[in-house]
Amino acid sequence: MKLTTQGYIKIPIMFLEAESPAKVNIHIYMPLNRKVVSFRRKGEPLSLADVMTLTGLGASQALMLESEYAAALEELAGDVLAPESETTLGSHSQAVARVVIEQIANAKADQVTRRVTLDNAADLAKFVLTSMKGAPKSNYYQLILSELKNEDVFATHNRHVGALAALILMALGGYEKKDLTDITLAGFFHDAFLKDMPKAFQDKHLSGSDLSLEVLRAPELGYYRHIELVLKKFDDEKVGASASAMRVIVQHHENFDGSGLKGTRENAIYPPARILRIADDLICLMNCVGKEMTLQDAYARLCAVNSEGVRVIYDPELLAQLAPIFT
Repeated sequence: MKLTTQGYIKIPIMFLEAESPAKVNIHIYMPLNRKVVSFRRKGEPLSLADVMTLTGLGASQALMLESEYAAALEELAGDVLAPESETTLGSHSQAVARVVIEQIANAKADQVTRRVTLDNAADLAKFVLTSMKGAPKSNYYQLILSELKNEDVFATHNRHVGALAALILMALGGYEKKDLTDITLAGFFHDAFLKDMPKAFQDKHLSGSDLSLEVLRAPELGYYRHIELVLKKFDDEKVGASASAMRVIVQHHENFDGSGLKGTRENAIYPPARILRIADDLICLMNCVGKEMTLQDAYARLCAVNSEGVRVIYDPELLAQLAPIFT
């Protein structure tokens, strides 16, 4: 995350929840006298007016100490996994997710703000993933997580897809905590070997272009191999990913009408895999260099593709559930 003033960073929107105690020490940079002043101490109440003031400030004005960022994320991750039930995600995780998705949507054409917000969400998802009891401990698992911050297109793609998929699942509600960690892991790893595919495949996928059924399934073209390589690496390195996480990875290129990679269709597609399918294509459309879309426009594009009557790629009911969240 880019430094705004020495020792401070722009405060992530997910730390700003109205009518609740401040999750971190909040500071404001005063550009006229070039000073950073304390706005709220951690634990002090944040009113709706406070949050509106902070979110309305310029890009480098609402700040927190960089040294406090990791601890704050860890605490927020604990909040997401903790309350209400031993297994089911609580209302707090839903509120956090909807605030962050709203920030992504409000970025409009501001690609930098959208990218930073997705990176913050990926940091939170990573803390949730690693804090779950029984999280994989293999060296390969740790290596991939450490490489998520790399600026190459594949690392960016994987961390943003993992983040958005996690946000969507939390925002929808009704899922278990293990579903959140499974979809996050799947998102972070799902295209880890896309870099080993022909460049034509890479470019088509990362631009959000649909691959034809012939290309998807042709054995000689080997597009399916990027999934098989992930599964093989997981097995070789004894990552210990759950069967559910593996299922999400296997099915992330399935289409609702059965026209996807393996021909799995409708309710036979694992629900979190349907979410990852949508998150994957949304990120492609939002991050395509030179053709970046807003979240609203990318979502509208997915709905339009589904309504063309040729191929039903995305779960129609899931798309409908996302309408009030994305628009």
